[in-house]
Amino acid sequence: MKKVFYVLQLCLIILCSCGDDSEGDGGMNSGKGFAPGDLIGKTLTLKKSNGNTYLSAEHLSTSGVLITSSDLIDYEEYPPSYVYSVTEDNKASYYLTVTKKAYIPYYGTYTYAKFVFDIDLTFTATSSGIYQGIQINGEGKESTITGSFTIF
Repeated sequence: MKKVFYVLQLCLIILCSCGDDSEGDGGMNSGKGFAPGDLIGKTLTLKKSNGNTYLSAEHLSTSGVLITSSDLIDYEEYPPSYVYSVTEDNKASYYLTVTKKAYIPYYGTYTYAKFVFDIDLTFTATSSGIYQGIQINGEGKESTITGSFTIF
């Protein structure tokens, strides 16, 4: 009877020491709460408070990001880049740099303008939530942005 009790105790100790997969292991692909560990293969869409799309970015499985909300990106000359990291339960930070190509009719040439998105994501579900942060436009002007987002 004592052997059975010790075996049960050992099994209980082993089961208690096993972590829940949702807690993550602190590695690159671990998420916390609703926040996924990475965005590879997912599309992040930021919506303005009026419901219009502010940004839509598809995160490629190989590397990089495809900005689907604009066709003015010169991927060969200035490929967009991003950094995504989970900061705490249901929260992540997202930093995106995008260089857009703009035509200047007066000179008949193109120019490039760098845009930066530095936002905090708060997940309220596995694929949606709210964001807030700053956006720096091509002229270097900083503005506060807020709204909702989806990740699919």
